[in-house]
Parts: sequence; structure tokens; C-alpha cells
Amino acid sequence: LGNLTETFHYGTNTYALSVAGRLRWTLSWGVTARYIHENLADEKANGLGFDIGITFNPIKQLCLGLSGQNLLSYLWWSTDHKDPVLATVRFGIAGQFLDTTLIAELDLSKTIKHPLDISLGIQYKFLKVLYFRSGLATSIDVKDRDYRKFDYSFGIGMRYQQFGICYALPITSSKLGLTH
Repeated sequence: LGNLTETFHYGTNTYALSVAGRLRWTLSWGVTARYIHENLADEKANGLGFDIGITFNPIKQLCLGLSGQNLLSYLWWSTDHKDPVLATVRFGIAGQFLDTTLIAELDLSKTIKHPLDISLGIQYKFLKVLYFRSGLATSIDVKDRDYRKFDYSFGIGMRYQQFGICYALPITSSKLGLTH
């Protein structure tokens, strides 16, 4: 009837250590190890997570990236239950055009047991400090030949030296409506 009878607590803390470097001017790498602590009602879990990634810049205006996230990652609950953290493989490509005034990006992400997520975005720099952005995203389930309706987003940003401010308006296919 709308009366609260008790509270429910959920919280996550993550501590990460990352190391990155450049093998050559065209190839960079990174590795992250994470300690994860979760509270769910009266239960607690501890776990470890590992990520690895590389980027390749064959030319200045093009960047390709590949990463594996949550590799060999698990949560051990206080109930003696062990949950795997689902691994994700991500591939991305970004291109700069018109002397970096226009940037286009494509991101493909596949998590075990989930559909393929596809995101596409563009950014246009105006007057050296204003940025107009737009993007769309969807998920495709190749196995069931099904896809989610497209989500759209629009945004504007302003950046001067190290200071910046951004606004985005995602229009999603979920029932949550507009999000700012």
C-alpha cells in the first residue's frame, strides 16, 4: 500500500591498480587488477577482477582498440557461493577528420550470455571550444535474430584549457523516459 516496512542496502566498492605503456609509437597496452567488495542486504562478497587492453594507431587520424574485461574474475560470497563476473570483449575504432574537427567512433561490446552491443558516435568541434555530439546504440542477439530499438543521444560540451562542462540528453527505448 506504499508503506515502507524495512530498508534494503546494496553497495559496491572497487579499488584498482592500472599499469600502461607504449611498445612503439603505434602500439599501446594497459592492464588493470581490481579488488571488489559488495554488500547485498546482510550478505557480503569479495572478489578480484582483471582487464587487459591494447590500442593501435596505424596513422595519426585512426585508432583501433581491443580489450578484455573481467577476465578470470569471481565474487566469493559470505554464503560460500562463488559467482563469476561475466567477461566482456570490446573492440573500438575512432577516426579524426577535418583536422580533428570531426571525430567518429564505433564500439562493439560482447559479454558472455548477452547480445552484441553496438554504439556509434560523432563529435563536431565548433569555434575551438564548443562540441556538438550525437550517438546511437543498440543490441543485436545474433542467435535469436532479434535486436533492441535504437537509443539516441544528443549533447553539447564546452572546453577551455583544463576546464570543461558537458550536457547530454539520451532518448532511450526503456520505459525510464528522458535522462539528463
